[in-house]
Amino acid sequence: MADQRLLVIALHLEAAGIDYPYSIAKRNGMPMEIVEELIAQMTSMGLVERSGSSSVKRSDDVFKKSSEVHKHHTYFALTELGEKTLREVKGRARTLSRDVSQKDIRTALKSGINGDRLEKLGIAVRREHGMALTPFGELVLWYSKNGGNE
Repeated sequence: MADQRLLVIALHLEAAGIDYPYSIAKRNGMPMEIVEELIAQMTSMGLVERSGSSSVKRSDDVFKKSSEVHKHHTYFALTELGEKTLREVKGRARTLSRDVSQKDIRTALKSGINGDRLEKLGIAVRREHGMALTPFGELVLWYSKNGGNE
């Protein structure tokens, strides 16, 4: 997943089960148009698919408040390929979390020191005021804090 925003959407869909673009955009602070473009791209890649039923149960979409609602939007879910790809990305994060210490990540975020290494790994990116974690970097940091336990 070269575009980190694809990872954000995949992680959201993994957590939600199924969801629609507006909800994904709202929960992740992304513009709706971008989310729609990325979902179209993920659909063409075979990572997500449209959900076919006419209603949504809370067991399908964990972010739903009511127990069952009729669909008013087009819902999407990860495909088997999408789930497999996300598992591989998480596996890579587990491996990297063993190689990159929390101290390295914090130092890079505060001062830019070691930032080149973290940028090459896809963990951090340079911003105007130092470094920031990518979504993949957030995964690496989570795995480094939790010892890889899910």
